[in-house]
Amino acid sequence: MRIGELRLLEQSWMASDFSAIRSWFEHPPSAVLGYDFLSRTVLEVDYAAREIRLHDPRTFQAPVGAIAVPLRMDANVPSIEASIEGNSGWLHVDTGSNSSLDLASPFVLRHEMLEGRETTAAGGLSGVGGTANSQRGRIATLEFGEITLTDVETGFNSSAETGIFSRDDIAGILGAELLSKYHCWFDYPGRTLWLTTPTP
Repeated sequence: MRIGELRLLEQSWMASDFSAIRSWFEHPPSAVLGYDFLSRTVLEVDYAAREIRLHDPRTFQAPVGAIAVPLRMDANVPSIEASIEGNSGWLHVDTGSNSSLDLASPFVLRHEMLEGRETTAAGGLSGVGGTANSQRGRIATLEFGEITLTDVETGFNSSAETGIFSRDDIAGILGAELLSKYHCWFDYPGRTLWLTTPTP
């Protein structure tokens, strides 16, 4: 397998059914690069240039001025600790999600996130793992690392019984709509997500 100038030999693969998500994309994915690959490199995601770059973790140096957000691996999925309107929890970081933020049902119910909040029905959130119904609204604050964001568009799941949004040990998912506002470096070996704000 080749990715740009990188050649991979004798890799392990897993077959997955992407039929539930292929219609979302202009160019439907044929494969997903997972932890086994990403754990051996520093992945730079340049949303502005629509490019990814791979760096050797042995020589990688964080960009000057980059914000460091500690990563924790949850079953090999990168997660960050965050505060959602003052309520702490862990967010999976999912570059494959086209949302900014989606909150899991137990977190929404535990902190009464829908009480007095204006929302609209958003229908189902679909993925490889299944579908969950969601309402769309906005939260006042989202904090992680040294970053504080305000008025963040958010999906509120309140009735998920299976799948990622039924888990009570995470707050939800941080998606690409929010990540795309930054230049990102996923340093799995160093357990750090580095972020800079692109120059206009």
